[in-house]
Amino acid sequence: MYRYGNYNSYYSSSTRRTSSRSTTARQSTPATEKQISFIGTLRDGRELEASDVEMVNRLLSQEVVSMAAASNAIEFLKAKPWKREEVANPVTEAGMYKLDTAFFKVQLSKQSGRFYAKRLVRDDGPNSFHFEYEARAIHQLRADHRLTLEEAKAWGVANCTCIVCGTLLTDPKSVAAGIGPVCAKRV
Repeated sequence: MYRYGNYNSYYSSSTRRTSSRSTTARQSTPATEKQISFIGTLRDGRELEASDVEMVNRLLSQEVVSMAAASNAIEFLKAKPWKREEVANPVTEAGMYKLDTAFFKVQLSKQSGRFYAKRLVRDDGPNSFHFEYEARAIHQLRADHRLTLEEAKAWGVANCTCIVCGTLLTDPKSVAAGIGPVCAKRV
């Protein structure tokens, strides 16, 4: 991993490093749309100095960006820290949360001791759901987004699925309640 103070020094160093080499396919191949999009996402989400933002913007404004230049920019930007978003009333406990129309399960990481969020996603089958990790979703959730037991039950009755674990409800008592007895304690 490269440790440069700003994009100018990184870019000029990487240019010197590759300019002595013969032209390779990577240096002449244009960057992919995914690379260009990822550079924009990183630029917007990372702590950068004004000069770094200017250099990245200059790179993105070029008509054609080489794959090598895009890779260098991505490597540089990934080394920068994420912007810290101060959320009023942040999540402080595990449970089920709703943000707009999306449902999230918030859990505590055993490794880092930090909270993270998984989005409830509908599968192809009817009443079939699973959870997928969603990066940075925890920073958008607030404590007042937490579902009440009644809201979780109402969703479960409407979808015949437990909102906490994503399992199809089959027990008549659980179907009527909209949630299983174990998961009711986890909301």
